[in-house]
Amino acid sequence: MRRFFNRARAAVGQKPPFFEFEPVSGNRPKFDRLMRLPPAERTFIVVFTPRSGSSWVTRLAEQTGVLSQPGECFHPGFMPAMTRFFETGTLQEYVAILRRKRATGGLFGFEVTMGHVTATFGTFRQMIAMFPDATVFSLIREDVVAQAVSLLKMQQTQVGHRGDGDEARFADAEELFHYDPDGIRLWVQRLVRLEAAAERAFDAHGITPHRLSYERNVALGAQGVLDVLARQIGDLPPISAPPDPPARRTGSTRNDEFSTRFRQENSDWLAGIAAQRGVWLDKLPPVDGCEKP
Repeated sequence: MRRFFNRARAAVGQKPPFFEFEPVSGNRPKFDRLMRLPPAERTFIVVFTPRSGSSWVTRLAEQTGVLSQPGECFHPGFMPAMTRFFETGTLQEYVAILRRKRATGGLFGFEVTMGHVTATFGTFRQMIAMFPDATVFSLIREDVVAQAVSLLKMQQTQVGHRGDGDEARFADAEELFHYDPDGIRLWVQRLVRLEAAAERAFDAHGITPHRLSYERNVALGAQGVLDVLARQIGDLPPISAPPDPPARRTGSTRNDEFSTRFRQENSDWLAGIAAQRGVWLDKLPPVDGCEKP
């Protein structure tokens, strides 16, 4: 039956998602209890690329107690455990629960890459149809080479944050990290494809996202980033940065060395990448503009 509906959707131009919900039957006490909670009245979406500082923004938002729990709840790798936990058997049920369980003060937020959108919703259009009035943010990293090197490092070492274990484990990971120009090039290409897919989706649906970047978030600091989020979402109580903001992901000297070497060896190719991304980067607001009320 599921295959039939997937074929039917494909016939009318609707791409079926890759994530398949497990059938549910019988009593669902947790689902029934959570559905009695009031749903969020408003939503915000952060469309991001990997290693752009999205986890830092998520943890910062959660610590305020005002900006919901805007994590990667539509990541197909996380959803099997979450859908079983919430006893949901369809995407519609899952969204209904998230809008209740993960909301604060009537606000629900989440983060997605364009890969998550395709795998979970099928198309950007189908996602927006579920959240038609959402405030949309775009989060990228301006230095795409450093971003690609960071992804390569995570791929080689399986360590993404300095908090992932003790300093000895982090030091061991550094020893495993080695220069791979083909790997860096591949990650740059993947990141640019994600950015391009997001830009096409924004244009196709008449969405002007509120643009953020890793570099601008670093310059603004915790309170500045929260001010931007709150101002764009609107109608929120005053939000103060926590006294102990979450630690940022940090690179290393080796990250910098590999980034510099790759730029030197691939300057002509990167010039083409820069030309393609320039249109998007020009849309980023200046830091001073972000700080103004």
